[in-house]
Amino acid sequence: MGKISITFGEVCLKCRHRKLNKYDSCLECFQGFLFSTDLEGSCPRCFSPRLEQYRGYDQCYDCYLQVINNEYHLDGLIAISYEIQRDFGYCLHAYKGSGIHIKPYMAFPLQVLVAKWLTVHYDCIETAFNFNIDYITHIPGHAGKLINTYLHPYQVKGDLIEEVNPHKRYSTNEGERKFDPDRFKVNKSYNVESANILLFDDVYTTGSTIHSAASSLKEAGSNKVIGLVLARHVGNSDLIKQVLNNKKDFSINDCPYCLPF
Repeated sequence: MGKISITFGEVCLKCRHRKLNKYDSCLECFQGFLFSTDLEGSCPRCFSPRLEQYRGYDQCYDCYLQVINNEYHLDGLIAISYEIQRDFGYCLHAYKGSGIHIKPYMAFPLQVLVAKWLTVHYDCIETAFNFNIDYITHIPGHAGKLINTYLHPYQVKGDLIEEVNPHKRYSTNEGERKFDPDRFKVNKSYNVESANILLFDDVYTTGSTIHSAASSLKEAGSNKVIGLVLARHVGNSDLIKQVLNNKKDFSINDCPYCLPF
């Protein structure tokens, strides 16, 4: 799987600095594996890199179906990178053992990426969506390993959302990824009435998981829920070509995502 699959231990995937040393430099190395989602013609709701003939529409067909079926519950989505079957995609699957042998140290570059992105763009998220973030939380499960770390200064409420109706995890069959308003509930220890939530997950594929969680937050009275994901999954071969043929150099300082649709 290229450079990432042959590294080991908690080190930078390229320059091999140790975890507690020079993580900014290591992030600069890792940026070479990422794909900017500032792609002309991408869906403004989910960042799907739509084919040329769909450009000009205000959303892709999948998002359209979610909206009319009342299955789209985010007030905005931020996707840091595209994920395709290359180094970054391998890293995302390896840290949680999704379909391959688990390699927990693969979480390190992802943790650094999330921490740095939040540090750089926290204020512009609030400005763009015209709100103050009251809570940062994450989808129950592996996502908490990536955002709840000592690398960033923000407090994360990892127990704000609870999964009460678990679904089969990590299915490669997108038909099994269904929106379920009863899948999650809000921990009663938290008052989310009129609160603004930044909701983190590692990968957006169909969006069913993060929209199910957002639905529970809205049902509990939240004002706005903005989704933040490390990667927008791209599995269709034609869409992968769209990304590779139109890709832009990724920079942690670029912020085209902080514009609400």
